[in-house]
Amino acid sequence: MPSSPPPVRSDAKRNRARILHVANAELTQGDAVPSLAEIARRAGVGQATAYRHFPDRRAIALAVTREQLAVLGDLVEQTEPHNFRWLLEMVLIGQASMRPLVTLTDQLTDAEREWCTEQVISALTGPMLRCQAVGGLREGVGPGDLRMVMTMLEGAIAHAAIEDRSRTALRAITVLLDGLFSGRPGSD
Repeated sequence: MPSSPPPVRSDAKRNRARILHVANAELTQGDAVPSLAEIARRAGVGQATAYRHFPDRRAIALAVTREQLAVLGDLVEQTEPHNFRWLLEMVLIGQASMRPLVTLTDQLTDAEREWCTEQVISALTGPMLRCQAVGGLREGVGPGDLRMVMTMLEGAIAHAAIEDRSRTALRAITVLLDGLFSGRPGSD
């Protein structure tokens, strides 16, 4: 009979939670990607502890992405059809403002990046279809267009000067949303 893995100690769970909390904060703001050593220092744990829980940047990026997807899931549950534009705007603002996480996500394998994108599209599909049912989206717009919208936003941000990125991102988000929504009831 195979033995089961040893139970995780409570201090190990607390350390992992602290590391993940700090990583979430550090990877969802600013421009620079912090090292795992810096995340460990800010979490108040040793580097070895951080590397035991997250052996590389890929592991920390995936863990933070899962945390952000849980936040998105909570937002989706609270969104009425007439608020889909707001929900999509929050997702795009998050994409624009989480530069360190986006940078790390670009370093994931193709399959991991695809999984991340599909999770976002999947979470947004239900609210998008409900908005579409009440006439809030332009004719012909569908869930497949969300990938294109996210890619277009990344392109706008990537080509903006660093000092203009925030302004460029907000302008691009407005243009993209105006292109998707009909302006009829249910589109705001």
